[in-house]
Amino acid sequence: MKAIHIAIYIIVLGLSGLSAQNNPPPQPYQQPQYQQPPQQQYQVPPPQPAQQPQYQQPPQQQYQVPPPQPAQQPQYQQPPQQQYQVPPQQPNTVPQQQTTVQPSVEQVPEVRNIKHIIKCEPTLLLNGDLPIHYEYFLFKRMSLEAGLGLTFRDYIRDLAFDFNDLLSKSPEGKGSEFARARLGVSFRAGVRFYPTKKAERGSGPYFAFQFQAKSYNWVSEYKSEKFSAPIEANEKRNFTDFNLIFGKQKVFKSNITIDMYGGLGVRSRTIKRYKINPSSENNATPLLDDEKTDLIPNIVAGIKLGFAF
Repeated sequence: MKAIHIAIYIIVLGLSGLSAQNNPPPQPYQQPQYQQPPQQQYQVPPPQPAQQPQYQQPPQQQYQVPPPQPAQQPQYQQPPQQQYQVPPQQPNTVPQQQTTVQPSVEQVPEVRNIKHIIKCEPTLLLNGDLPIHYEYFLFKRMSLEAGLGLTFRDYIRDLAFDFNDLLSKSPEGKGSEFARARLGVSFRAGVRFYPTKKAERGSGPYFAFQFQAKSYNWVSEYKSEKFSAPIEANEKRNFTDFNLIFGKQKVFKSNITIDMYGGLGVRSRTIKRYKINPSSENNATPLLDDEKTDLIPNIVAGIKLGFAF
């Protein structure tokens, strides 16, 4: 048994020798060295000075202010008018151009274009004068006015003086004992100015320069013991006036006008009359001419009614 153990021991040694030849001797333990990966170098840019951000302003629109226009009266647009086309006639030779017919539409203008005014003056009937006036507008604020009428008995004068005493009595104390009126003529003309700018044509205050001439005619009958029969004589009274008139005229929507005025002036008065000749014999010269002319102040006033167109 002891021999078996020795043999096993020899075998084990042999095997260990073989393993020692095949395996190198153990090296001392060395810690492993780890290589760090290469570091990337970052270049830091140099610091820049702080700059304030610049904001770009949006472009501004330029507005052009239109120049001031003069004040104008509002203009009303007329409603559109329908146009009716009439089919053209087709002749055998040359065709005619088409024509359009527009229907008539009643329109009211913004400012009435008044050019004419016809007036009457009933207040002058008391003075025995019946004129008809016509006013024509040369411009918006300037017009011409003329009037023509007939004269008859002056009732206002008759109220102040008896009609039979219009003539001075003769030295014998007898004048005309009977008189009857005859028709005469009156005429007047003048130029008017309307100073108000905003006044409509024909309306507003005005002032005028007026010339006026009129005559009153009558027939007087003279009686005397020296006359075998009454003697009739044509007598008259003529007036020529230059007046400055102020007034105001109104034109209504119906085109009826009313004109109120008053003024002052100068009157040249000529009175042609007769008187009995006290020294007449055998009716040679029964009446003597007694004509007088003088200059007196004149006052005018009245109201005119008319129609404008």
